[in-house]
Amino acid sequence: MQSVITGHQLTIKFIKTHPNALLPKSAHQYGDAGFDIYAVEETVLPPGEVTVVRTGLQLADCPTNGINGAQYYLDIRSRSGLSRKLVFPVTGTVDVNYRGEIGVVLANLAKEPHVVKPGERVAQLVIQQIIANTPTMSVVFEETDSVADTDRGAGGFGSSGV
Repeated sequence: MQSVITGHQLTIKFIKTHPNALLPKSAHQYGDAGFDIYAVEETVLPPGEVTVVRTGLQLADCPTNGINGAQYYLDIRSRSGLSRKLVFPVTGTVDVNYRGEIGVVLANLAKEPHVVKPGERVAQLVIQQIIANTPTMSVVFEETDSVADTDRGAGGFGSSGV
């Protein structure tokens, strides 16, 4: 049976591919944008290295036709607690048609190894709506020879004074 949105509930289904797998959870009932996702096994992150951490979760089904034809994807984001330790997930996109195990790519920018324990929260899943390339919206890229003016212009890194 395909996942559906009923009322104001979006149901996303996972298969646990590992006995330690935990479904994503939010810390609070309302207001949290992200849902914590967890490691299923101990993983050592050497300093300066990037490692894939297993979650033991496989996306089984996510609605592809929600309210007003909305489609979704899952965005992997950092957790502030790990960021303070200089351990960051390399932001990733989980497309709703992906059916492999979800892994979190963690980068350890600290000078010491970081040990991820089973059950540790390693990232957050943020559910995003796909705006383009859906049955109701397509995207076209085209080449041009002029640039539209904006207040920002070409100002990039550091241009806002921060």
